[in-house]
Amino acid sequence: MRNGVAAGIGRARMLLGIAAVFVLLPNQRSDYYREYTVPTQGERDRGPRRIVAGQSGERYYTADHYRSLREVVR
Repeated sequence: MRNGVAAGIGRARMLLGIAAVFVLLPNQRSDYYREYTVPTQGERDRGPRRIVAGQSGERYYTADHYRSLREVVR
């Protein structure tokens, strides 16, 4: 697992070591988010599925390696 690095609104963000424009996640300090791999049957590597967890308990799911995120509602 790698910690995220968030940048200001409107700028490119690096999250969990992945360069992308992450306007999908709320802006937080660099150690706020953690990444967890969701095992994908049939994949030889980690696959594209991830859970991103915030320190306040919020959770986000991506099935396409951060092209889209959905908030997980408990």
